[in-house]
Amino acid sequence: MSRDSFRQAIFNVVEHITNYELSPTAQKLILHYFNGSKQKSSYERAIAAITKYYPEGLGANRSQTQILEELLVELKKEADKWDRE
Repeated sequence: MSRDSFRQAIFNVVEHITNYELSPTAQKLILHYFNGSKQKSSYERAIAAITKYYPEGLGANRSQTQILEELLVELKKEADKWDRE
């Protein structure tokens, strides 16, 4: 399921940068931010939602770990699939 894998890719990035497993409520909030975003692509909307949920983390951590880079590549891949559907 592309929708579920796309959502999970978003949650994986957030869990990595926060070092914390997301609660169902936090997941709903992130999806609310995603749905409310005015960005054009799903990837941009996902990044906007992640940044709104955790504004202090993505930029600094992005250059620090290979794992985060891999998670962002996976997020981009899933977002591109989502946009094509």
